[in-house]
Amino acid sequence: MESNMEQRGMQAGEKRIGREETGELDRLFLDLPPREAYPLILAKAWEGSGRALFLLALYLDGGYGTFFLDQGQARVYASAASQVGDPVAPAFCALKDLPNVGESVRVFVRQREKIRALAAEGDFLAQYYRGIMYAYGEGEDPSYEDALAWFEQSAAQGFAAAQLAMGSFLRLVDGGKNGSWREKRLGWYQKAAAKGHAEAQLRLAQEYRLRCHALDQARIWYERAARQGHPAACEIMGTFWENGYVGRADPAQALAWYRRAYHRGSRTACFAIASLYEEGRGVPQSWQQAALWYKKFWER
Repeated sequence: MESNMEQRGMQAGEKRIGREETGELDRLFLDLPPREAYPLILAKAWEGSGRALFLLALYLDGGYGTFFLDQGQARVYASAASQVGDPVAPAFCALKDLPNVGESVRVFVRQREKIRALAAEGDFLAQYYRGIMYAYGEGEDPSYEDALAWFEQSAAQGFAAAQLAMGSFLRLVDGGKNGSWREKRLGWYQKAAAKGHAEAQLRLAQEYRLRCHALDQARIWYERAARQGHPAACEIMGTFWENGYVGRADPAQALAWYRRAYHRGSRTACFAIASLYEEGRGVPQSWQQAALWYKKFWER
């Protein structure tokens, strides 16, 4: 009897230590600038901490003003976190796999109850992925209202991806009945972009460009996202330079940005590069190079 009680006490102690360490890592991620937090989190990852590995994945997936986007390496970190037992990491991998039903989706299905419990306890990542579950009908009946409620809890703790989700889903909950969601969306995008989240920077730039008609502000945020390797932002920067939207037109600068977009996976950047070669803008005119890039456009 005593040995059973001792064993239960040890297990409870291990859980408490695990939660305390997770909380410390979460505070590093949410409260410190990435350049300060990263080496501390990396050290814990080398010790085998699943939460630390998962947080490294989030850095590479979002950029956070410091990191060059690398979704492949982010997936490696998240998979490693899942393998060593982080209960929320499978949700990251499953989201990348949807709508394909791969192994990561099956692992996520097995972890859903743990995610629900952790979300109720205040885990900011579990809250975010609980919102994802409602938003996409994965393990919960689809409900944008419930999704937004969970996103908001995570966003209130300072998680940039949840702040981005708040901006993205407000219109769906509002249903277009009034325009109040527009200003709120801008506010959430500004919060996430200020943390260096590349996708949020792109969305904020789009808001400035298309709704506020503030090209100077739009360019600032496009360029920040582009310098972190966001392919769409790189391509838009090429468009800005090609057409002289801010300052004089410079086809050579446009070509450089289009090439970056191509190397980051953009298909349409091939077409833009081909057009520059065809017309001889920013580069010597070359039908051969134009044909090569048009071919890459159709093959990619």
